[in-house]
Amino acid sequence: MRWYAALRLVLLSGLCLSVGSCGEFQYPEAMITVRVMDEDGKHVEGAEVGITFSLFYNTGYRFTTRTGVADSDGLFSGSARGAHQIHMRASKAGFYRTRASYEYPQSMIVAKRWEPWNPTVDLVLRRVGEPVPMYAKIID
Repeated sequence: MRWYAALRLVLLSGLCLSVGSCGEFQYPEAMITVRVMDEDGKHVEGAEVGITFSLFYNTGYRFTTRTGVADSDGLFSGSARGAHQIHMRASKAGFYRTRASYEYPQSMIVAKRWEPWNPTVDLVLRRVGEPVPMYAKIID
């Protein structure tokens, strides 16, 4: 278990050096835009969107989540400091919920922010069709 803690320290130190501020470590800033579409490629206005940025500290993970509603073009943007992986989700009545993630290349930190700056990630919501009833039967 000690080797795991040492490895995390080495990795975080390398990230700290690349950011250029080792006195008090701060994750780089990230910004991402989610475009919510249906299966036909049409924008889904009013979908609830969440973007979660994760941070790792010695005490464990912490998360910053930006939530909101997609505009008429199906777009919602969020920004925060975070590690290289960002998780997104979208939902709306009449559609199945969907999730996705985006991962920055770990070497792409420029001026204390992740690059590319503000990439757009498409989330496709599938319409809820006629559900098929399922039954379970116990057989002795």
